[in-house]
Amino acid sequence: MRFKSIANQVIRKYIANIFILFFVLFQFAFSGNSQDIKFKHININNGLSQNAVFTIIKDSKGYMWFGTKDGLNKYDGYNFVIYQHNPFDSTTLSANYITSLYEDKRGLIWVGTYNGGVNVYDREFESFYRIDLRKDNVLLRNVYEIRAITEDSDGNIWVGTGGDGLFSIKVDEINNQLSFTAKRYFNDPENKTGINSNQIYSVCFDKKGLLWLGTNNGLNRMDLKTNTFIHYLIQTKNPAAKEVSSTNSINAIHESVNGIFWVGTLGGLVKFNRNDCSYRYFPHKYDLFRYGWGNITGIAEDSTGNLWIATPGELMKFDTQKETYRSFIHNPFDSKSISFNSISSVYVDNTDMLWVGTTGMGIDYYDPKSNRFNVLNIIPQEPTRTASFSVRSVLEDSSGNV
Repeated sequence: MRFKSIANQVIRKYIANIFILFFVLFQFAFSGNSQDIKFKHININNGLSQNAVFTIIKDSKGYMWFGTKDGLNKYDGYNFVIYQHNPFDSTTLSANYITSLYEDKRGLIWVGTYNGGVNVYDREFESFYRIDLRKDNVLLRNVYEIRAITEDSDGNIWVGTGGDGLFSIKVDEINNQLSFTAKRYFNDPENKTGINSNQIYSVCFDKKGLLWLGTNNGLNRMDLKTNTFIHYLIQTKNPAAKEVSSTNSINAIHESVNGIFWVGTLGGLVKFNRNDCSYRYFPHKYDLFRYGWGNITGIAEDSTGNLWIATPGELMKFDTQKETYRSFIHNPFDSKSISFNSISSVYVDNTDMLWVGTTGMGIDYYDPKSNRFNVLNIIPQEPTRTASFSVRSVLEDSSGNV
């Protein structure tokens, strides 16, 4: 019995040591994961209507807008105003699942939904216009699924849908009432100069006024004068990666401040040269392993010229000088790490604050200005009257000591 008791003690001690070793290694694995970035969090406990956040913008009035799976949220930094669909009120949102947001030059907020088409927010009356993209009772499969919104130099709005092509919307004001006229561009296999897909994931006007479209069949460029399209197939799939239907899809487009054209693919970023149509591919760690988890669905640029990238697997940061990626994943032992690994939107506002929408834990945000100061703490000693103190002045000597 004594031998059995000693054996049990040895086994328990062995198991305890294994657990401690596992815990230390687990902590170590997260410690090197870019944790110099400290995120703060906003979720339903703070007033957000829903924790899946698919689109983020900051408007010209300084308000943050968050599109969630259950309503549109306006945030002033302290409180939320939530806008949701009311089936008995036609001046409310047409649907609650918000997929895209855009503020135009008039100050109108355009709201794209997953199953309710396009809405336009009227600030004065706190109400919404609902825009019907259907024409002549033509049955459209995914006209209600809005994937992207942008604006041209003439104030026309361009909308990409999840299956029914591209729409341009002309806005007029008659007797203080807005009116909207939509025109559709759709794929016709017989038209070689037409748009090559009806699934439009991203729309972007570059600094030259050219319209670029990211589709499930590559990149398209539209000539607004002739209404014709040029197609670019950007092939980045690792030959060893599994076959998926969206191999050629372009889900994000971004033109940087210095004019570099970036395209988001399933396996990484692409730097696209619009002059000769050549490109460089920068694969990330999901280029082969878990192919598709690194699908780039959003790109935002900070003041240093680096790119923040939304993917289903994690938040990434691409250093445009070093041409390297950094990963930001959730650490359950660090409350200031990213709250959720599946990232649905990224946005950098005019103060350089980074906003990150997740698919399940709300919003994470990071202010780089908050890391400008180091805190010097006193060294714990024997309890004395000077164990804690307030600093009333600072002086530097001739040797540079403070």
